[in-house]
Amino acid sequence: MTPVVSDRHGDPRVAVLLILAMALIVTPLTAGRKPPPAPALHLAADSTLLLLPDRRETAGQTTPPAESVPLAPRLALFFNRPLPINRAGHATLTMLPGIGPRLADRILSFRIDHGPITSTADLRQINGIGPALAARLAPLLSYR
Repeated sequence: MTPVVSDRHGDPRVAVLLILAMALIVTPLTAGRKPPPAPALHLAADSTLLLLPDRRETAGQTTPPAESVPLAPRLALFFNRPLPINRAGHATLTMLPGIGPRLADRILSFRIDHGPITSTADLRQINGIGPALAARLAPLLSYR
């Protein structure tokens, strides 16, 4: 038999008693507990996301520096860092100003045919990217 919380014939005080009972059970279980500390993240100048070790865990220990994790292309734009054009996919390329779906396709096919894009000169070889668009994209891109 399942307990009835309240219905139109029942007593609404039953619902209040159930809520209070749940609060009495849950509160002692969570009282005094702090959430685990969030990992310390550092965004390096080269768009690399560093995960720093917890100071309490490494107190008195000599540990090697945290491994660096390359920042995802979409996160690079979010953190106002240059977009790594050689790792960016179609959807990420279309987030750049002046780059639509067709131009993003051309960039991807250029990378497949010619290898990684290493400079603005390589970027200008793509049909549809002229000097004005290349100049506008230059501060937004990295060629790693």
